[in-house]
Amino acid sequence: RCSRDWSSDVCSSDLRAIALNVLVVSATAKATQPPVFWFEGGPGGVATQSAGPVSQQYLKGLRADHDLVFVDQRGTGKSNPLKCGDIGEAPSNLDGYFGPLFPIAAIRACRDALTPIADLTKYTTSIATDDIDDVRVALGYEQVNLAGASYGTLASLVYARQHPTHPDRKSTRLNSSHGYIS
Repeated sequence: RCSRDWSSDVCSSDLRAIALNVLVVSATAKATQPPVFWFEGGPGGVATQSAGPVSQQYLKGLRADHDLVFVDQRGTGKSNPLKCGDIGEAPSNLDGYFGPLFPIAAIRACRDALTPIADLTKYTTSIATDDIDDVRVALGYEQVNLAGASYGTLASLVYARQHPTHPDRKSTRLNSSHGYIS
């Protein structure tokens, strides 16, 4: 239906704001059920980039009567992306790729590069799930269904804990590496 930016107050002392990228895929018929909010894996995965495969495969059976909502979590996609150089994730650098996970020097350099452009204390799962609830309110949804993969399962559970009256617990779908848990 739409892709637009939502301004999310970061509540930091310098009053920075983060524009959240939101994509709503409308139900193929009439949306008679609460929407499904997709929580992408990672952390760091881009929800709006997975809209195609998620809406056409994983959540295809829900599209007839549910809107699907994809929000790039703060720091990802088009929601003020925070990117560092190679921290050992590039397969082209085999020593780094097969080396220690989260090499301290690379992570410190990343932090030092990002600190001037972002208050990194505001890029947490807890705050990001509050952003999701702000989007829910802005779109006018009372209840939502939750779906996620990998890290998205954790983020969706944090959302449910922080906003317990809004998830429709009958339809929550979480995907670990072994399959859906309904």
